[in-house]
Amino acid sequence: MDRFRRGLTETRNMNLGAPVLVRLKVAAGRLGVSVRTVYRIIAEGGLRLVHVRGCACVYENDLVSYMERNTERKSA
Repeated sequence: MDRFRRGLTETRNMNLGAPVLVRLKVAAGRLGVSVRTVYRIIAEGGLRLVHVRGCACVYENDLVSYMERNTERKSA
């Protein structure tokens, strides 16, 4: 099975400078939510949706930024 169908789980990018895309199922797993919730986040403007030949993806940089913006930090 090729990299794309596995879910683009590898973050290594052979084409330097090109954006890395993550499938919604992988993004949902990283966030600990359902794919439907990822669609809600996209609808709210939290993530940008990209379609590549019928496959729904988000930019990995956007996903990391979203997680940083929405992470609660405990003060010591």
